[in-house]
Amino acid sequence: MAARETRDRRRGAGGGSGGWVLSGVGFAGLAVMGVLYGLGSPLYGSLLRVWMMDPWPAPFLDTRTVLGWVDCRRQFGLAAYDPGVLQQCGVVGPMTYPPIWMHLPLPDPAWTALCGLALAIAFMLSLRLLPTPAGPVAQGVLLAAIFSSAAAFALERANPDLLVWLLLIAAVVAAERPVPRHATATALVTVAAILKLYPLAALVLLRRAPPGTRVALVGAALLAVGASVAAFAPEWSLRQPIPSGSGFLNLWGAANAWTTLPAVLPRLAGAPADWPAWTGWCGAAVCAVASLAIAARTARTAPRPMDRAETLLLVAAALVPACFFAAQNVAYRGIFLILALPALLARAAPWARITAGAILFVLWQPTERVLVATLLGGTYPTQALRRPALALWLAQELAWWGIVGALLGLLVPLVIRGCRGNTRSEAATPIGRSEA
Repeated sequence: MAARETRDRRRGAGGGSGGWVLSGVGFAGLAVMGVLYGLGSPLYGSLLRVWMMDPWPAPFLDTRTVLGWVDCRRQFGLAAYDPGVLQQCGVVGPMTYPPIWMHLPLPDPAWTALCGLALAIAFMLSLRLLPTPAGPVAQGVLLAAIFSSAAAFALERANPDLLVWLLLIAAVVAAERPVPRHATATALVTVAAILKLYPLAALVLLRRAPPGTRVALVGAALLAVGASVAAFAPEWSLRQPIPSGSGFLNLWGAANAWTTLPAVLPRLAGAPADWPAWTGWCGAAVCAVASLAIAARTARTAPRPMDRAETLLLVAAALVPACFFAAQNVAYRGIFLILALPALLARAAPWARITAGAILFVLWQPTERVLVATLLGGTYPTQALRRPALALWLAQELAWWGIVGALLGLLVPLVIRGCRGNTRSEAATPIGRSEA
């Protein structure tokens, strides 16, 4: 029994041999794709077209874009916010990030390969810190998530969300250490929030801090983020809007429901034309009610010990719903769902296993759409309005609403108990015990 509890505690804390296996398999996949690209093999592009739908001819596009923004600003000043000037600088994509990115001491685009590879390697190393669930099926699900379309997209683009991932993983690990654990975790979350704003939701890590400490640290984080916004206030109006568009694209978020359902539902019913826009809002309202019902169910879950797996679940439960309701998100931001899987896969409750399956389903969303379009004899999104593709789209969107409901149902009671200082029940639950 003691040996079993020790194994469970190591799994919950992360960093065991299972974590090294995740990193090792990830490095192997990265090496294979690197060799294919280096050899100029057409298999590289063919794999990525199925894997992530929209590959770029050269890897690390988003890193190159960020370095290009900074380099263009050094040459042209604030005129670099103009898409035409960026195009003159050879930059693909408008500047949509907080203006502080334009002032970071980053190298020029010639360093793209090195910076992108460093991000990819750091991501693979960070997988060692993920707790590994017991059992081959659960471990297979986690491995499939790591190799999912969302993860492949993030790595192929070397998107800065990988940097946010690394900062938040570091914050979770810092929160486990002795004093000043809360201050260190807050500093890491604050840096991530200054860069991309949405990581502010990860301040839920402070839920178990003493009330006075929590108020002071949250206030300091908000002050720092506010100061970074104020420091570049004139430039915020110069940046371009964040990506948005049709729900048929590589985007996820609540807005997909009201923007795209008026086109989906009538064609599933056999009607040739879109329905009025209000039908999308009605559909979104139905999805929201269903999501709240799922949240009410998961909110009744008994508290568990706050080991690393549960802490990562807490972070995912704060980040993903915040991003889901705030805006449409490119597929690669789905990598934060991976943080929820170790804890969900360790639970015996059917709702937890269903939620884990739904997460895997949406993480592979681009691949599933490409495969269905191929079976229909075409490509995506040209086949997006065919009934099988529409049915898949609807299933994926419903899965997103269900996942968000389940995560919110876990988040709210944890935050309330933490703010009230009622966390003894969490600490008292034996590590490794699953709820009925």
